[in-house]
Amino acid sequence: MAAAGLTTLWQDMRYSFRGLRRTPGFALVTVLVLALGIGANASLFSVLNAVLLRPLPFPEPERLVIVQQAKQGELGGVSYPNLLDWRASSTSFERLAVYTGTRFTLSGQGEAERVSGVIASADLFPLLGTAPALGRTFWPEEDRLGGSRDGVRPVVLSHAFWRRQFPGVGPGDPSVLGRVLRLDDVPFTVVGVMPEGFVFPLQREPVDLWVSVAVDAEPSAYGGTIPTSRGYMRYDAAIARLKPGVSVEQAQAELSAVAAEVARTHTDWGAYTGVRVVPGLERLVGSVRPVLLLLFGAVACVLLIGCVNVANLLLARATVRKREVAVRLALGASRARVVQLLLTESLLLSCLGGALGLLLSVWCVDLLLGFAPADVPRLDEVRVDGVVLGFTLLLSLVTALGCGLAPALGGSGPGLREALKDAGRGATGGRSMLRLRGVLVVAQTALALVLLVGAALLMNSLVRLTHVDPGFASSGLLTVNLDLPVSRYPMRSAQVSQFYTTLVERLRGLPGVTAVSTAELLPLSGLNNGTSVEVEGAPASADSASRLRFVGQDYFRTLGIPRVAGRDFVASDDRSAPAVAVVNEAFVRRFLAGREPLGQRVKLGWGGGTPKEIVGVVRDVKHESLGTAPEPEVYVPHLQFPLNALTVILRTSRDPLALVPDVRAEVRALDAGVPLAGVRTVEAFIDSSLLPQRFVTLLLGVFAGVALVLTLLGLSSVMAYTVAQRTHEFGIRTALGAQASDVLWLVLRQGVRRTCVGVGLGVVGALVLTRLLEQWLYGVTPTDPWTFAAASLLLTTAALFACYVPARRATRVSPLVALRSE
Repeated sequence: MAAAGLTTLWQDMRYSFRGLRRTPGFALVTVLVLALGIGANASLFSVLNAVLLRPLPFPEPERLVIVQQAKQGELGGVSYPNLLDWRASSTSFERLAVYTGTRFTLSGQGEAERVSGVIASADLFPLLGTAPALGRTFWPEEDRLGGSRDGVRPVVLSHAFWRRQFPGVGPGDPSVLGRVLRLDDVPFTVVGVMPEGFVFPLQREPVDLWVSVAVDAEPSAYGGTIPTSRGYMRYDAAIARLKPGVSVEQAQAELSAVAAEVARTHTDWGAYTGVRVVPGLERLVGSVRPVLLLLFGAVACVLLIGCVNVANLLLARATVRKREVAVRLALGASRARVVQLLLTESLLLSCLGGALGLLLSVWCVDLLLGFAPADVPRLDEVRVDGVVLGFTLLLSLVTALGCGLAPALGGSGPGLREALKDAGRGATGGRSMLRLRGVLVVAQTALALVLLVGAALLMNSLVRLTHVDPGFASSGLLTVNLDLPVSRYPMRSAQVSQFYTTLVERLRGLPGVTAVSTAELLPLSGLNNGTSVEVEGAPASADSASRLRFVGQDYFRTLGIPRVAGRDFVASDDRSAPAVAVVNEAFVRRFLAGREPLGQRVKLGWGGGTPKEIVGVVRDVKHESLGTAPEPEVYVPHLQFPLNALTVILRTSRDPLALVPDVRAEVRALDAGVPLAGVRTVEAFIDSSLLPQRFVTLLLGVFAGVALVLTLLGLSSVMAYTVAQRTHEFGIRTALGAQASDVLWLVLRQGVRRTCVGVGLGVVGALVLTRLLEQWLYGVTPTDPWTFAAASLLLTTAALFACYVPARRATRVSPLVALRSE
């Protein structure tokens, strides 16, 4: 039975292939439309699969969770004492470890360079279930702050860093163990190498090495005290492995109770007294899930429009084949057998389209990765693999059924006598077939309008964002990141201040440099230091949160930030001088409404609460993003709080990047062991901040453009088939005296009516679905009437043109030719 079925299927395939060879135009258009839709879906699914669906690359990944301190919906990091309490009081976890990303200066092996590292506790590697390829990871005693064995500071290398740093060492050669690396001018001993492909954290930037949390208690680093403060969330997060049978909700409830008890017994906890437990995969991809699902929904609409298009073409083709089907039925074939034959043709077209679409997806994936923002996790895992192949095959089968079922049922329906009688006339297939084809045209028009409106809203928002005033002059600015080794430049020491003061003076003398300053965090970086604010003599504010910025002398002049009142920081604002601060206009509006800001004294919750006198007010600056409203900000001179890691900012009258060699030379002249990092212009920095918005806009715009083309192609094809089947009718009308304009309007009216209905339904759908775009919109609402009107006008105009071409052809039908065909 099965063999007979396969034989029949093979025969139907061969027959369908021969039939398609006789109509190459129809076959080519159909395969290309399906390839475009299936290929786009396969490409985006490959991203979706790698980022959202694929489990974390560790044993039993469903048991891995991320733990962070939290307050009022805002997540923080983790302090080490809280980690110890969680370990001691909770029963939900097998293991619990902390980690934080950092960067080190690697020296002593050629030119100093910055490397990516992670500070982690000893439980991290056993918790992940990954053993080193060489050597060991961290011993338990190295998990304690200040703990070590034999005075060794351990470091574990990634496989890629090991091969790059020690190219002469053969694979599996243990001679790398015991070698010494100088990180931030401190010797570390290589104790292990992780296997190839191991990555943690799963971020876009690869990690070069891991060191123990013991480094945080080095006296030269933090005085051995900061990590022991509960209020200092030194680590990005904690990672834990749940015990078998324990759910995330159970762990959350238990840890929340533990955190509440700790907060009652310790007053140095800080504001982040809550705890949040989330699955490991959710913590990694939660922020990008909405945009990926949005784009996948858009590309699914493109395929749906393509399917509607192909279904319409197959319906028209079924009309042409009415006589063939009628003859088969007259000779005794069952309707089910005829439906199978017609579905086989649809299956063949879908398989050809799927194969071509799979090839297209390989190219599209590379294109997607080239445009994707750098902060999208796991993009290095995106590939067209077996899962994507299976998805493409399944999609092709579903597409074959979706495209071919209605035409197969409609084309094999009863009406044998009418089909044989009207075969020579080319009947249109009856009112039911016409109505079905009209409904399909309306459906694809509505879907196309939804995508067009979404793309237009995002484009409108992006244009507005590019014209947003960031609050400073971005042209002609060069930024360079420096991080002074703590071993030679103790934190908050005079050596740190002296280095940056001397460097700034030397850089001011470079040709073309008009201003130089320093800052911890750049505008539009999205990075923030949070602090609570208390203004002396003022009533307490309901929201006391503010942003804290550490900046250097001439910072506001260098960036071109207008001063509203008071003065800038000067060289005498050092640690021996009274504490001062500059605030922005948003700070004045929230905390000093109706009061003169200059001379007011504020206490900051971060840094001991030392009162600072406000000596200046500056204009608001976009720090979070171009589309985010400015927050209250307090600027503190870093001469009063020296930081090792700062960004040097240079304003120049010439090409900023041409200054890089001179800046590097000046830094080397002061200390050859301090490498440059993050060298780029501020304009490039702003461009990168807009990359996520551009990415979403570009993809949705491409999908909308493809949807528009497919819709117009479908409408034009249906109209062309209709005109071809009504040639006899048009000839009779012309012979009876109908004018060309009458025939033209007769054809156009049908297309215009369908387009208007589709646009109306599309507007309703867009009003509902475009609200999903609200978080990506700036300066425009999801229901902006001008955008809706422009998209509707564009689609209607294009549809009229698509209908006009076949309608014009109908006016040229010769009555003599039409009557002769009778």
